[in-house]
Amino acid sequence: MKLIAATMSSLSEYLFNSTWKIQQAATAALKLIVSHGVGKVAVANAQNTQGFEKICANIKYLISSRFTEMGHGAALGNSLSVITTCVEKVQLSDQALCELLVMVSGLKVGRHQYATWTGCIGAFMGKMGAYKFFRVLPL
Repeated sequence: MKLIAATMSSLSEYLFNSTWKIQQAATAALKLIVSHGVGKVAVANAQNTQGFEKICANIKYLISSRFTEMGHGAALGNSLSVITTCVEKVQLSDQALCELLVMVSGLKVGRHQYATWTGCIGAFMGKMGAYKFFRVLPL
């Protein structure tokens, strides 16, 4: 898990200040690591919580101001795409899901990122169910 977390940290640096092709390749690699690496390892090693916490920290890092500032619009869209994959493929705790949902819902997204953002919010709704979702984000 620590190796996966380190790989995710390294790849996330390519989500901004890179060419478009490199950003897309880094996004695809992160999504693959999340869906096929983290998801399967987390199920196989449910006791390895320390490594899993580092993975969650890397996912939360993707929502930090470094990726969400206006100058890095593509980085935010790529980050949201990775987070959507994480929500759909990884068995996160209810607390981790709630924390991520609050962070994602608080983002200020531009018009060109709105579809990706709503898709990410929809992934939370699908994973958590309406009751838990609206307890975290009441109307």
